[in-house]
Amino acid sequence: MPPSRKAVIFIEITITALYFNALDFATGLIKAFKNKTLDSKSLRDGLFKKCGFMLCYALAWLVDTHGASVGIDIGSVLLPVICGYVVMTEIVSIIENIAEINPEILPEKLMELFKINKK
Repeated sequence: MPPSRKAVIFIEITITALYFNALDFATGLIKAFKNKTLDSKSLRDGLFKKCGFMLCYALAWLVDTHGASVGIDIGSVLLPVICGYVVMTEIVSIIENIAEINPEILPEKLMELFKINKK
């Protein structure tokens, strides 16, 4: 039996959020390498943050798919909200990382929007 449309959407949303997690991790790693601030504590903290996001995805999926069976019915789907919030925070972080890697490639309006000063 093929997965339901809802399951496919949940998978697509979660994979998209994971891509943003990975891109943020990669740009953070590049920024730290460029600034010569790469250390195991920062790397570990970043990985724990990403693990926390993944646990939030899993919790939201459980609430959305099985919550009603244990009396948790919030009347809305939680996973897209959680993933949307995470993606927005990752976008801001990615832009900040890019600004430190090479501020010349970001448009001036984007720099102003996120209050990033060119160095």
